[in-house]
Amino acid sequence: MYAYQVATTRLVEPQFSMSAQLLARHQRKLEVLNNELQVRCLPLATPVAGFALDASFTSNPGQALTKVEAELAVIYADLAALSTAPAQDSTNTPVVSGAAMAPAGSATSQQPANITSLRKISVTWLLDSSASQAFWGGTVGALAGMTAPSPSAPLHWHQCLQQ
Repeated sequence: MYAYQVATTRLVEPQFSMSAQLLARHQRKLEVLNNELQVRCLPLATPVAGFALDASFTSNPGQALTKVEAELAVIYADLAALSTAPAQDSTNTPVVSGAAMAPAGSATSQQPANITSLRKISVTWLLDSSASQAFWGGTVGALAGMTAPSPSAPLHWHQCLQQ
């Protein structure tokens, strides 16, 4: 979130508005993550007030955010790989994607998430970070352990989920 706070102040429209939206989305993700940690009796994640950032955050904030989103995608992929499949009854879990987020204070956001919903959350956030990475001009390659599709036979994300 701090990276987005710094970079957003250095962008002009339309990147400024998109960056502000993505910052808010990352803030909501932190809330969902903390709910998941609380369910597991683990320490909550707290935002760091500030830390040293690469000079690219002031000289080329879009490129810097591309790197942040690429790093997050790897973390979400690892989390998806290490989590269990969702239970059949995990429809009440807030996921926080572009549009799918339970409003604050709703019954859904107040209930602890099903502890098996972590994979669904991590895959959703992986796709979200990949889309954000592409928005900032980055290219999304194959994740570790996966072979990139050849240009003659593109592989779509939904095909990966079926494999």
